Amino acid sequence: MFPSATFKLCHLTNTSFKSLVAIFVLFCGILISFCVVAQPPDKVKDGMMNFNKAEEFKKAKNWALAIDYYKKAAADNPLNINFYLQQAKCYFILKDFDNAIKMYTKVVEMQNDHLEANVILAKLSLQRRDFNNAIKYLDKSFTYEGDKIKRVTYKIQIINILYKEKRFNEVGKHIQDAYQIAPNQVDVLFCKARYHNQKNEYPKAIECLEKVVERFPKDSLSQERAKFYFQLGFAYFHSGQYDKSTETLKMANIGPFKGPILKMQPEYYFQVANAHYKINDYAAAKNYLEMCLKIRKEFVGANQFLAKLGEELADKSATIHKIKVMLQTEKDPLKQSNFNKELANCYFKNAKYPDALAAIEEALKSQPVAAPLLFIKGRTLFELGKKDEAMNIIKALYDNKTLDPEMRSQFAFAIGIMLVRTNKAKDAVPYFKQVQSYHYKTASAMEVEKIEGSQLFAGEQEIKVEEGAGN
Repeated sequence: MFPSATFKLCHLTNTSFKSLVAIFVLFCGILISFCVVAQPPDKVKDGMMNFNKAEEFKKAKNWALAIDYYKKAAADNPLNINFYLQQAKCYFILKDFDNAIKMYTKVVEMQNDHLEANVILAKLSLQRRDFNNAIKYLDKSFTYEGDKIKRVTYKIQIINILYKEKRFNEVGKHIQDAYQIAPNQVDVLFCKARYHNQKNEYPKAIECLEKVVERFPKDSLSQERAKFYFQLGFAYFHSGQYDKSTETLKMANIGPFKGPILKMQPEYYFQVANAHYKINDYAAAKNYLEMCLKIRKEFVGANQFLAKLGEELADKSATIHKIKVMLQTEKDPLKQSNFNKELANCYFKNAKYPDALAAIEEALKSQPVAAPLLFIKGRTLFELGKKDEAMNIIKALYDNKTLDPEMRSQFAFAIGIMLVRTNKAKDAVPYFKQVQSYHYKTASAMEVEKIEGSQLFAGEQEIKVEEGAGN
């Protein structure tokens, strides 16, 4: 019995000792916390006296002295959040935004859900183009705000910042947050529709915006309403509803929307088709001409151009035979070169690229530095899959500054297109931007837009936070 009793006693003693230690540690923690948190009554009293003096100076608009006394109050009682908040407001009024940010940050460190401080920190961050912090504080303002309209406003601000910064992959969550609160609010539906357009979800964009524009009067143009009509017209256009698009875009044809609307007109695609035709990119030219006619079937110029292109791309066997017969009797080297150029063009249009290359090599024997001949050689090599060699030839032509701007624009545009088709789109942008000739500018701008951004954000206003500093 004795060993058993001894074991129980030892076990009890060990357990009790651990409990006593735990209680002692907890007591020490509470005591330390009390010592840290609790302020001596005299200090608290001094803090309030300094605070009251600061308030008097603030009422007298003596902001600098008010700040001094708020600081003294905070030194006396560093746990009173209002002392830092009032300093922050004074700094804000004085436009000392560095110190205002420090004080408002101190406030949210002490009270994470302090709505006013979060809102002003969002405003100041946005003013400094510190978009990461602007988003952070707007999101916190959304979380702690009780007013539904303000909550939606904060989310729309975040969405606009993200679009402005092209951080498109972060937008969806915030649109969903706003939509859950206000599914029928027009600005929320606008953001949602624009997001669907960006993701090529055109039927969803149409569903959002048809509900909105039904509420609008149809008697006059309005820039505020135009953005809704623009996005709806854009969605109609890219879903192939060209008649609806044309009618809808008439209600958006104002101010900053005029330029982007031109890009949904048949004349625009006609210019693009012509640029591709001039660099022997016949398949693309045909596609753009067909696009013209989808938008407007009776477009005479596009119909004529398409018919002409069809004739040029038809079987050239008879023409090739005639050229070969003439070459057999022609003795003049320059004329032989020109015949071989025609032969190369015929082969190229019939996609007989090895024969086209052989013909152009013959043409170059008499005119080895002729830019038009070298360009055809470069284009032919590209179609044969010899992309680096092709690029080097046409880049050398572009680098020749003795050539006229029209020709160099042709070469720059061709290089850009070839780079895009070799998955080097970013490298293509400088070439597209160097285009000077009117004949290639529209098509070049289209390519840059595809690479760098979208027309979806035309007419958007500068982002801003509406809330002020408070009193």
